[in-house]
Amino acid sequence: MEKEEQLVRLFDKVQAIINKNSKLYFVKGWEREDYLQEGRIVLHQLLEQDDFSESTLYVRFKVKFKQHLIDYIRRTQAQKRQYDYTTGIDVHECAEWLTNTNNSPEHELVYQSLESEVFTQLSPLYQSLLKRQLSGEILEKNERSRLKKEIKAVLFA
Repeated sequence: MEKEEQLVRLFDKVQAIINKNSKLYFVKGWEREDYLQEGRIVLHQLLEQDDFSESTLYVRFKVKFKQHLIDYIRRTQAQKRQYDYTTGIDVHECAEWLTNTNNSPEHELVYQSLESEVFTQLSPLYQSLLKRQLSGEILEKNERSRLKKEIKAVLFA
């Protein structure tokens, strides 16, 4: 019981450090409660490691919590893991879109605006490739891949 009371007492004192770091280091998808939970975990790990004075505990907590957030951000933003942390689509909410084969005027408008935006930002070489692709002409594999890469660069830049 004593360790739990100590954890609660010290956690109340380090909440200011947690709040400051939550403003400095944004983690996609996290809310305030998530930062507090991670702070509790880090504090618990520190208390399990060694017995030290409260003044050194604050410094060690500040450093360890900051490094914990930086490590988590690096891990989630690594290129090989970016698709693991994308937000999903609720299939039940979008069922109408998926089953509907008729394009609504809104869909056509969005498609046309995206197409014109992409087209204006492409170089003349890629513009001609895009025209050929949209007209139904079959492009070579390397032309398709280069065009795809350029379009992604425009859309996701």
